[in-house]
Amino acid sequence: EGRPVNIYNYQVYYSHYSTVNRYTYADPKAPTFVVTYAQTCFLLAEAAQRGYITGSAQTYYENGVKAAFDQFNKFPSGTKAINFACPNGTKQAANDYLTANPFNSATALEQINTQYYICTFGDPHEVFANWRRSGYPVLTPAAMAPLDGLCASDNGAIPRRFRYPSEESQVNEANYNAAVQNQGGDTFSTRVWWDKE
Repeated sequence: EGRPVNIYNYQVYYSHYSTVNRYTYADPKAPTFVVTYAQTCFLLAEAAQRGYITGSAQTYYENGVKAAFDQFNKFPSGTKAINFACPNGTKQAANDYLTANPFNSATALEQINTQYYICTFGDPHEVFANWRRSGYPVLTPAAMAPLDGLCASDNGAIPRRFRYPSEESQVNEANYNAAVQNQGGDTFSTRVWWDKE
């Protein structure tokens, strides 16, 4: 007790962190999605909810959820997983989900962006960017994050950006210092200009 835990010990690691189902997302036969109909629906739902466009945020959201179920069904083990949860198939699974989790205009931005997070889970860059932009889903740093060398300097906070390479301050000192002053620091928790405050 009191000694740092070796986070590279797999038993310790798996008792503190959830992991991706590699049989689904890392299947070599799994598709790669770039910009999908489901993503577009969720972005339209957010735009409608914010009043940027006309149309029903709820309709866009519900279409996005249905399309996300169809999208997941494209993974080799996706159909099996959906049929296990709902033997009546993908359409019924999506309808059951929407019945259990109806659109709520009071929490719409959280609902929409949480579904966007789930839908784009296989694209880590998009997931990371949209989480920072929207603030959703609400994420909590892992209990062991302070022990990780990457996050230790920021008290285990979830990183918000990459730091500049160390040589940048050596070969481009004036511009590096100006950028750091302008953005308020050069840590993993320093937010880029479009990151949600």
